[in-house]
Amino acid sequence: MVDRVYAFLKYQILTCEMPPGQAISEKGVCDALSISRTPFREAVNRLASEGLVTASHYRAYQVAPLIESDIINLCELRTMIEADVATLAAQRGAPADVKRLESLADLPSAMQGNHRSYLAANSAFHSALAQCCQNARLVAIYLSVMDQLQRPLYLVGHLIGRDANGLDLGLDLEKTSAEHHEIVKAIREGDSAKAREAVVDATSHTKTMLLRALRTHNFI
Repeated sequence: MVDRVYAFLKYQILTCEMPPGQAISEKGVCDALSISRTPFREAVNRLASEGLVTASHYRAYQVAPLIESDIINLCELRTMIEADVATLAAQRGAPADVKRLESLADLPSAMQGNHRSYLAANSAFHSALAQCCQNARLVAIYLSVMDQLQRPLYLVGHLIGRDANGLDLGLDLEKTSAEHHEIVKAIREGDSAKAREAVVDATSHTKTMLLRALRTHNFI
C-alpha cells in the first residue's frame, strides 16, 4: 500500500502535476486513493527523504520548491555520475544491453515540440545506459538523480507549454540523437575515455539549455 501511494505521489511531483510549492492535502490524497493516513504519511516521509516534499511540525506537507543552486548541484552530480556510468558501460556492457541502448538512441522527428514525448524517450535511453554499467548501486543513485532532474524539465513544459505537450525549448532532436549515437559508439568500441567525454559534452549542453529556459521564464 505504501509503495502504491509513494509511486502515485512521486509521479505527480516529478511531472509537475503537483507543481513546486503546492500543498499536499492529506485528506484529498487519502480520499482519492481510498487509504488511511498511515500509508500516506509513510509515503510522504519517503519523498521528504528524497528532497521532493517538505513537512512542518504540524504535518502540513508541500511539494519542495525548485532552487537554482540545487538544480545546478543536480546537473553537476549527474555529469559526474553519468561519466562513471558510461566508463563502466564501455568496460562491462553486455552485447544485448548495448544493442538495446542503440535501439533507443534515435529520437523521432515527430517528437519535435512535444516535450513529454521527448522527455520519456530521452529517459528511456538513459535508463538503458545505466543498465549497461553492471553496477546496481550506481544505477540506483544515477536514476534517483535523473528522476529529480525531470521535475524542472517538466515544469517548463507543464506551466507554459504548448497545449499539454510543453514549450519548445530549442530542443534539437537531431543533435540529441547524434549525442546518443556518439555515446553508444564509444561504448560498443570499449573506449572508456570517449564514452566519458561524450557524456560530459552532452550533459553540459543539457545543463545550459535547462538553466537558460528556467531563467528566461523566471522559474528560478
